[in-house]
Amino acid sequence: DRVIVQGIGRIYCITNGNAGMALKYEIVKRRLNTELVCIVQQGSFLVNALTAKNVKVIEMDLNEKAVDMKEIMRAHGPGIDVTYVEGNQYDGLIQSALASNPSVMVVPFGSGELFNCAYRYIRAHHYSTKIIGVIPRGNHPLSEQKTIFCETNPSLADKLNCSFLHPESIRTTHEALKDGHCIHEVSDNDIQEAWEWATQNGFEVEPSASVGLSVPAKEKAIYLLTGKGIDPLFIGK
Repeated sequence: DRVIVQGIGRIYCITNGNAGMALKYEIVKRRLNTELVCIVQQGSFLVNALTAKNVKVIEMDLNEKAVDMKEIMRAHGPGIDVTYVEGNQYDGLIQSALASNPSVMVVPFGSGELFNCAYRYIRAHHYSTKIIGVIPRGNHPLSEQKTIFCETNPSLADKLNCSFLHPESIRTTHEALKDGHCIHEVSDNDIQEAWEWATQNGFEVEPSASVGLSVPAKEKAIYLLTGKGIDPLFIGK
């Protein structure tokens, strides 16, 4: 909305998840001429996916070097950084999910936006629901069970791992963990089995959405597949 009101011609986003694809979808849907520039982990599978959508991609080693957005804008042109918005962009989704008062809400963690938005909503409205944020085992910043990334033959877990988290996302996540919410790691086999189950049962989901589905809940639970990135044509199905 700010892009439309202020006529901003370029936006920047550091992404290792659906954020870049969702932003491009919004730009196309609203028929904007805004250029999208995504900063992604060097060698990420997202490079080809975003490039195919006519997104300008800057590859960096996000583990070794902090992103200096001012420096990038000097090199590629002025714009606004929309990497992390600590707002209520998912409140409608979270409110609907909590309508049945589940004991547990399972979400794919990804970049942390959906997990953190759910946490802020639950805290603000005093729900007792606990959130399980699910990450692929491996090189995720929150992973306790590190694995070696295989560049020649990466596993599904390798491809879905988010190697960069915004500092605000990390701060809010640690607050959530102190309040009793949790992070759960799943293996590549877990994700594969969940994806196959979803496909066989008529769910049109991408592998990243299957990360959450790979965690069986023992209590009344609701699963959020994704906060964004699903083609609206699938919603009716």
